[in-house]
Amino acid sequence: MKDNSLTVDVIQFAEEIKAYGFYASFRPNGIKTEKIGAESFQYGNSRYMVKNDFVVIISAMKTSDKVNTVMRDLCIEIENAIIGSNATPPFFLLFPYKSKIIPSNQFYPYQYLGIPGFNEVYTTSYLIGNDTLTLFLAIDKTGEKFKYLKQFAKQEGEVVESFNRFAFDSTFSIAFKDSTYGVIVAGIKSHKLIGTIRYNPKIADKYLRTWLMGL
Repeated sequence: MKDNSLTVDVIQFAEEIKAYGFYASFRPNGIKTEKIGAESFQYGNSRYMVKNDFVVIISAMKTSDKVNTVMRDLCIEIENAIIGSNATPPFFLLFPYKSKIIPSNQFYPYQYLGIPGFNEVYTTSYLIGNDTLTLFLAIDKTGEKFKYLKQFAKQEGEVVESFNRFAFDSTFSIAFKDSTYGVIVAGIKSHKLIGTIRYNPKIADKYLRTWLMGL
């Protein structure tokens, strides 16, 4: 484009959800998105798009209205060449909808919160008054991920096991304070490990109780 140039990265992943997780890692909460592919947005000098197991990143050296239009049109052209679903991951439908920040869905394939073994974790954030609440969820049919979380908690210091403030299954619940993410509350419900970071009972309790009832 005369004194400007575009670079295009087309990246294929082994699974659709891992493509989505990579794409979402670039996306600020609440940014405007478009229905190009499963989802697309522009942030700074780059446009991002996810479709099926592909992520497309188009970047410009310099941006302008004309350049933004070219990037969008090119993104649509590439999207049309990719065969597969235009749907976003359905697993996020398991989260409560009220007060949800759209978009804020994230997927962490490995080591959520930096915890070894705490893999394949979905998260969504909520705006409640002036506070932000982040909920997380992972399938945990064997209790293995809860075990990794529990091991990490014991390294951090004070731990409350069998945290009975919420209707988690049996004794599979825990609360502890992390130096980076504040108080973390988590437990097993219907083979799912769910919880919240930076736990604030004033805003989190109602959401967690409602969520547990729904699951």
